[in-house]
Amino acid sequence: TSEVRGVVSVGGRGVGDVAVTLNDGSIERTTTSATNPLGVFAFSGVGKGTYTLTFEGVDLVTRVLLVRVGAGTDVNQAVSLERNAS
Repeated sequence: TSEVRGVVSVGGRGVGDVAVTLNDGSIERTTTSATNPLGVFAFSGVGKGTYTLTFEGVDLVTRVLLVRVGAGTDVNQAVSLERNAS
């Protein structure tokens, strides 16, 4: 199995408390980006396949990315989010 991990940032700075969801179309797993170290997230035990990664946070624009995971290959995915226009 593999690990999908990364850092969530806004304006170049890590941001915590962002809901991060990994979904292969049948199984959905959710974690929250950390506050220390700021913005870090990780999913372990991820099997080979294609997944969507969804990032959602208060006052942030939701972002969805497509991630391909190879057998035994870890994925490091940095993502930059934008603030909602008020």
